[in-house]
Amino acid sequence: MTWSSNNVRYLNLLSVLRINEDTHMWNADLDQSAFVIQCLSSLLSPGEKKRSERFGFDKDRNRFVVRHGLLRVLLSHYLGIKPDQIRFSYGQNGKPALPEMLNSNDIRFSLSYSRGFCLFAITRCREIGVDIEFCGRLLDCDRIINNFFSEKEKCFFYCLNKKQRENAFFKLWTKKEALIKALGIGLSLPLNSFDVSLLDHEIVALPSVEGLPEKETKWEVNVLNTHQEYLASWAVEV
Repeated sequence: MTWSSNNVRYLNLLSVLRINEDTHMWNADLDQSAFVIQCLSSLLSPGEKKRSERFGFDKDRNRFVVRHGLLRVLLSHYLGIKPDQIRFSYGQNGKPALPEMLNSNDIRFSLSYSRGFCLFAITRCREIGVDIEFCGRLLDCDRIINNFFSEKEKCFFYCLNKKQRENAFFKLWTKKEALIKALGIGLSLPLNSFDVSLLDHEIVALPSVEGLPEKETKWEVNVLNTHQEYLASWAVEV
């Protein structure tokens, strides 16, 4: 594949953490210069540009442009086509995917962002999901735990001392979010209907979901410490 100097520059805005041969994680700082934002904006589809215009604050609009522009740059690296030639299809709950006509290698992807950081997860032939959270934001943790955590997870959490609970909360939360994003079914699978643990690596078996083909699926779930004050997890189909 031939790269223009601009595409190489954009790819350099991303840093890669190679997980294994078929699963890659990339991250990026979303707060970029006005020149980079303008260049990345030129890669977006008309629909993406229209979505960016709905943001009321410049910072939010610019971060949208950067993450969607960099997603196109990153996918073009794997697909061997120009970033502005990439098209997306969307599942019933809005999960984006690459149409088969552009995707002979069956590339799957997921992205997540929090404040000024974004994570991109790329794999082949199996579903993947990623979630990143800023740990310093104020949350009604007790309400979230009572509504969305399983009984086993509540036991994990409330057995910890106060100092340990913040890290544990975001570890459990990002794992559950990564799994739901990998499935691409929204809250059709209630978050409190399955268990994750406080381990940094585990295999999780999820219950069947009404309306989806019944099959035994297990998921590899990993915690990823990306930046200070942020915590992330990714889940990939085994």
